[in-house]
Amino acid sequence: MARILLTGASGFVGSHILRRLMAEGHAVDAAYGAHAARIPAGALRVSPAALDLADPDSVETVFRRSHPDVVVHAGAMADVGACQRDPERARRINTLATRELALLCRIAGARLVFLSTDQVFRGEPGHAPYREYDDTDPVNIYGHSKLDAEAAILASRASATILRIGLVYGFSPSGDRSALEQLLGAARRGETATMFTDEFRTPVLAEDVALAVSELLFDEAAPLLHIAGPNRLSRHEFALAVARAFKLDPGFIRAAQAAELDLPAPRPRDVSLDTRSARAALKRVPRSVPVALQQLARTGAGGQATTREPPGDAAF
Repeated sequence: MARILLTGASGFVGSHILRRLMAEGHAVDAAYGAHAARIPAGALRVSPAALDLADPDSVETVFRRSHPDVVVHAGAMADVGACQRDPERARRINTLATRELALLCRIAGARLVFLSTDQVFRGEPGHAPYREYDDTDPVNIYGHSKLDAEAAILASRASATILRIGLVYGFSPSGDRSALEQLLGAARRGETATMFTDEFRTPVLAEDVALAVSELLFDEAAPLLHIAGPNRLSRHEFALAVARAFKLDPGFIRAAQAAELDLPAPRPRDVSLDTRSARAALKRVPRSVPVALQQLARTGAGGQATTREPPGDAAF
C-alpha cells in the first residue's frame, strides 16, 4: 500500500476520499486547515497534519514530513464568493500552494492527483457538455485560480492527474456543506429554497469522486479527466430530484433565474461535463442522480458505484 498525503482531509470531498483511502489500507497523512476533530482519532495508518495552504513554508514542511508516494490535493478555497472578495488569498491557496506541491512532487518523484473544477469553463449556452481539451475561460476568480493551478502543474512536469469535478453532493462531516444538505435543511426548517432554472451542472456523488481518485492514484495514462455524473441538470431540477427521493413536498422549492438574485460572484450558465474519457478509464463509474439519491435516502451513505450505467438524462 502507498503512503498518501491528502490535503483538505477534513473537508466535504476530502473526508470521503480519506474514508476510501483508509478502507483500501493506505497510510494517509491527513492534512487539514481546520476542524482537526473531523479526522478519525486513533485510526490505523492515519496521521493528522495541520496545514496552512496560504503559507509556502507550511506546505513544504508537511510534504517533507510525509515523504508521500502520492499527494491527493483536495484542499482549496472553494467558496466562490469569498474568492471573488479576496482574489489574492484565492491565488495563494488555490494556485500557489498547488504549484509548490507540484514542484515538490517532481523533485521527490511523487505522484500528484489534483481536484480541479468544472468552473474553468465559461459556460455559455450551446457549448456544453465540455470535453477535457475544450477551450477554457472562467467567469469568476475561483475558476481562474483553479485553471492557473492546472497550468502550474503542467509547467512543473510532475507526474500528475488533474480531475475536473462536477457539482458534488452527498453528506458532509459538518452536515451543512453540500447542496443536498442545504436543501434538506431548508425543508426541515420550513424555509423556501430558491433554485435556478438556468444554471446547469453534471452533479456527482462525493463517494463516487473518492472512488475515482482511488482508482487513478497511479494511472499516468490519464493526465486530465472530467469526473461527473451522467445527468445534466439545472439546480432546480436537482432540487426536485432530491424532494422526490426523500419524499418531501416540493412546495418549498422556488424556481428562479440567476439574474433575479444579487450573487456575490459571476456564475457560469452551463458547465456540464462530457465524461466519456473517464467512463472508459474507470472500472466504477459515477452513479446517476436518481440512483444515488435513492441510496442516500435509504441508507444515508453512498454504497458502491455501479460497474457501468448508460449515460444520459434521467426522466424525473
